[in-house]
Amino acid sequence: MKQVQAAAQLRSGDVTTILKDTLADISADEKAGRVPSQDKLNTALWAANKKGDGGTESVLIQKLLNYYPTKQLWAQSLGTLQAKKGFAAGRYQVDVLRLRLVTENMTGANDYMELAQLAGAAGYPEEGKKVLDKGFAAGVLKPTDDNARPKRLADLLDKRIAEAKAGAAEAEKAARGAREGDELVKVGFAQVQRGQAAAGIKLMEEGIAKGNLKRPDDAKLYLGLAQFLGGDKAKAQATWRTVKGTDGSADLAGLWSVYARSAKH
Repeated sequence: MKQVQAAAQLRSGDVTTILKDTLADISADEKAGRVPSQDKLNTALWAANKKGDGGTESVLIQKLLNYYPTKQLWAQSLGTLQAKKGFAAGRYQVDVLRLRLVTENMTGANDYMELAQLAGAAGYPEEGKKVLDKGFAAGVLKPTDDNARPKRLADLLDKRIAEAKAGAAEAEKAARGAREGDELVKVGFAQVQRGQAAAGIKLMEEGIAKGNLKRPDDAKLYLGLAQFLGGDKAKAQATWRTVKGTDGSADLAGLWSVYARSAKH
């Protein structure tokens, strides 16, 4: 009877009722310890999309990824996120590419080059070099491609890594002297990417505690990522749950949270 009722609601286009009833079914399944069916989740996702309920849509995407993760679903979810109304696509391009990388959804050489460039420009040359190395190891990139552009970028990142190491103490001193905590967060995340997780996370926490942050939710998003990269999944999950931004930070935190549950890290 429920299937007949649902079919009738679909034909009538009553998305509000469809969403309410399907969400109730999903909730009942979860409370009873059952995995909701993929059909239920897809129906609710369709209704949320039709209704323009972005918050519910994000939650349902995370549930689908949690219960039925596939490489293709990750690609679809990241594409949907970038097209979501209010998502700060330009500012979070590096974050989307980070998720593409870990979910094996890089679409080719350009994705590796773009992520490496964006990471380097953001002050994380070690991350950029690691991305290039992965591209080289996968055979997607070759140093001589495109008039040796990957080789030139690798050389530039090596130079920036050496400069960052030489200026690390001065950068930390300047960050501590700033009124805002943003530079401490940035310097700390750079240390994490350099392989100094404990020290970097401590600086990031200090920066968040200092306050006067330009984007507090971004700082918590990256603290969670730093904790995950440092091997502390439990703390990362707890930190990501505090991210509430409506410009994309909460969506990204939710996706990282889903990924981290099954990641072999």
